[in-house]
Amino acid sequence: MNITFKKSDVKLKLVQKLYIWSLIFEPLLYFLKASGGLSTGIPISVSRVLQILVILYMVFVSRDLNNHLKSKKTLPFFLPKYFLYYFIIALCSTIFGFIIFDSYQFDNFDSKTIIPFFKKPITRVILDLFLFLYYYFYFIVLSRIVFNSYNTLNYFLNYFFKVLYFIIFIGYIDYFLAFFQFDLISRHIGEITDVGTRWHSILGEPRDAFVFLIYGIFMCLVNGYLNNKNYTKTIFVLMLSIVFTQSLSGVLGIFIGLGLIFFFFLLKKKKSAFIIFFISLIIVLLITKLFPYSNRIMLYISSFSSLIDILESGVKLPYLLAVQASNFYPLWGMYVDFINFNFYPIFFGSGISSSSFYNFNMLGEFMNSNAQITRVVFETGLFGFLFYLLFFISPAVRLINYFTLSKRNKLLISFFLVMGCSLSHRTLIPFILYGILLAFLRFKHRYKFS
Repeated sequence: MNITFKKSDVKLKLVQKLYIWSLIFEPLLYFLKASGGLSTGIPISVSRVLQILVILYMVFVSRDLNNHLKSKKTLPFFLPKYFLYYFIIALCSTIFGFIIFDSYQFDNFDSKTIIPFFKKPITRVILDLFLFLYYYFYFIVLSRIVFNSYNTLNYFLNYFFKVLYFIIFIGYIDYFLAFFQFDLISRHIGEITDVGTRWHSILGEPRDAFVFLIYGIFMCLVNGYLNNKNYTKTIFVLMLSIVFTQSLSGVLGIFIGLGLIFFFFLLKKKKSAFIIFFISLIIVLLITKLFPYSNRIMLYISSFSSLIDILESGVKLPYLLAVQASNFYPLWGMYVDFINFNFYPIFFGSGISSSSFYNFNMLGEFMNSNAQITRVVFETGLFGFLFYLLFFISPAVRLINYFTLSKRNKLLISFFLVMGCSLSHRTLIPFILYGILLAFLRFKHRYKFS
């Protein structure tokens, strides 16, 4: 197969379709065999099977990947400065974590505990570094090769929205049946975990659904503006679905996103920053008014209100806090470093995967933080977190700047909400979105932005 960059529309090859479907299936976590990762730490999913097929084809069949890698013109793409800065910080902090800060030591280790091979310090760190580079390569680098024509991008958009409508349809059937104690869709395929009367469709847990729904709203806005389509009704249904997820991590993601929006506009010295600030206050007030209607969220709020006192006293965590401990224990560890004047981990982190080892020492078992912001800040520090954000927002800002002011503000707000939700809950959507935004930028001459 010959995949080259062409301005004209071409017929899609099978490998391009497989790649596009791997992007579509990645957030559909119902199709994930979570139990397959108990021994290795790497669960199996439909998307990962498709990814393997695409990689095998690219490596053993197509010569275009090698030609693309050898092209000097593409070198800056492989080393964007913010990605490079983040990776250098992550690598240096990992090395220092091994030789200086003991980030990967086991405290009070029980010799009878069997640690899976892929969760041992060296192998876990190497695997996580590899996975980060792999996600960058697969979702971003390969997107430049696969999305080689306007027709390819349209193929993705066509089936993305068809799948989105199916997700909404089957999600509401499942949500309706949940009121009659009938669980149509479990959390993951092959499992019987019931998430209760909360909207989640085939997206995994409600918190997974929350991030995807925000992502769906952003895609509706972008595609609507670029292709002159009206998604008002779809966006309304997506917003309604967000409320029905009753996801506390999603709400935290909204708060993080609003904070990012405010600081972005403030740094750009735009008067809109103050408008955004007041709009954010209104949104926060509306969200807090909805809290009493969710017993689950009120229980979490009640539990977290005494979190600081519990951590300072060292008493055993109550159940609701214990199940979320992996998300806040590493941040508490950074606070302890701060009061002990140990500033290096705060600015540059403790190393890749160090948060799971810290949780092991605190909880007695390996637990990766579900909150991506916890992992990024603890493992690469505040500077790493800054470059992480700058890396992911760069293509969005480039594309959004082509729109008129009113559209630009709506797109920026929805995009930063996607980033905020992806920070509150770990997901690969930012990587997927980065590649899609590059494709939009590549064919921007086909659209009218005025």
